[in-house]
Amino acid sequence: MANPDGDFPQAVTALLEMYKENTAHGRHLETQRQLVSGFVLALAGAVLAALATLKFEVGACVALGLVLIGAGLMGTAFSLVQYGKYTESRRRWRGARERLEQLLPSANSW
Repeated sequence: MANPDGDFPQAVTALLEMYKENTAHGRHLETQRQLVSGFVLALAGAVLAALATLKFEVGACVALGLVLIGAGLMGTAFSLVQYGKYTESRRRWRGARERLEQLLPSANSW
């Protein structure tokens, strides 16, 4: 019969790797979200500057306003998708951490 504790170090190593991978993925997703949000804000600033340069003419306001609305909607959609992915990654890393705390209760003594 196999030793039930024989796979213990492998289980801990696998959980640690899973934890590290999912936290790295979460950081990556947040960085992507931050960069896209920054780009959308920069684009909005450029559109508003163009509107001010054109002295808020009606034709320019309509066209550039639609660009501004489209960029905002795409940025919002991207942010929502990234948030969903981040939430899933966070759920996985928290599950791995909770299992590690069960396997190694003395390691959680801060």
